[in-house]
Amino acid sequence: MPPYQNSIICLGVDPGLSGAVALLGHGYLAVADMPVMGTGRQKLVNGAELALRLRGWNPDVAVVEKVSAWPGQGVSSMFKFGRCLGVVEGILHGLACPTEYVAASVWKRHFNLPKDKESSRMKALQLFPGLAQDLARKKDENKAEALLIAHWFLTHRDTTNDNRSNIET
Repeated sequence: MPPYQNSIICLGVDPGLSGAVALLGHGYLAVADMPVMGTGRQKLVNGAELALRLRGWNPDVAVVEKVSAWPGQGVSSMFKFGRCLGVVEGILHGLACPTEYVAASVWKRHFNLPKDKESSRMKALQLFPGLAQDLARKKDENKAEALLIAHWFLTHRDTTNDNRSNIET
């Protein structure tokens, strides 16, 4: 695990039904798929399971990938995605966990990553070889992105004045 300058425990969140959460910092390293329940069109984030996990992890700060509607996406799928994000945000607020947002273009630019998620998985394997089993499958790309979001925050947080005004650029 890369060393960090501060003792903050950060939760990285790649939102969505196929998303993931990752905990990094101060000796902590954990990653998990977004817990879901139901199948097909009835599938949604299992808020109770996510809340239990996050309560146990007890992060100091959460960094959530800033998302928005995509051109060509249907109204129904975007509404479902928004619900997923809302569940995550509600849990974080309920746990009184300070939350930051970062656009994918910002954290991916730092790692020189293209838009494809497989590149994120390969970068996470490089940075976190101890999690090779958790990142072994192609579908583990979202876990990789949650890890990289938290790693980005921990390595770019300005500890002198806590100025994060450009986080969403």
